[in-house]
Amino acid sequence: MKIELKISDISRQPPSFDAVVNSANSNLRFGSGVAGAIHTAAGPALEAYCEPLAPLALGKAIITPGFNLANQWVIHVRSAHYLNDDEPEKIMSEALRAVFRQAGERHIKALAMPAIGTGVFKFPPDLAADIIVKAIKNDAPSLAPELQRVRLCLPSPLIDRAFRVALQLNDPDDQRPKTVEETTRYLISTLPANTLQELAALKEDELIQTHFGLALLLRNDILKNNYALSFDAGERNLDEASSALIKALWEALQNTEKAL
Repeated sequence: MKIELKISDISRQPPSFDAVVNSANSNLRFGSGVAGAIHTAAGPALEAYCEPLAPLALGKAIITPGFNLANQWVIHVRSAHYLNDDEPEKIMSEALRAVFRQAGERHIKALAMPAIGTGVFKFPPDLAADIIVKAIKNDAPSLAPELQRVRLCLPSPLIDRAFRVALQLNDPDDQRPKTVEETTRYLISTLPANTLQELAALKEDELIQTHFGLALLLRNDILKNNYALSFDAGERNLDEASSALIKALWEALQNTEKAL
């Protein structure tokens, strides 16, 4: 299954997506955020259609026509409020499974979803991203076996970074170190002894000398598209992230020498 991330408006997805997901309120009416955007784009017929179907229980989903949307279907799902509902993570997981059941019943092949929970429902972005990515990878294949493409429509670069990290952390094929601590251990175990000795011999204010040497290697290899590691290094740009890794490695080497 193809999972794609795009900073975009969930209510303006092309017709190649059979359905879009609405993060709905219990009464299935026009609301703020995603619900407001989808109801506005679909037109008043959507709210009229939804009225006899309300209320929608926590963790449940229903499907309706898309009306004026470019997409044939809208899957309305009611997730949890992170602060106000008990067991919000469990409810969100149940809600996502409900979405994929609806997609499976309608033989949906392409689905666009918002970053459920990250707006008025107050989920921390990294937690919401992890739950959503896990559901797509672990639940969707069995519940919606014809689903071939999922687009996550994200509201901002901050949320986009959270989802990129979640995708990487849930990718068993990505064996690169994903934290500064892991990277330090990896470099100590893999770099030539003379390289480590030369780095250890530098003074802290001389570490800038590695910018076009070891730091360049880190930028082109370990850090390239390594969103989890960049995030752990402080969400810096690649130059600053590589400097942070060099300093962490240098400090570890200093402490090793002191221990000896």
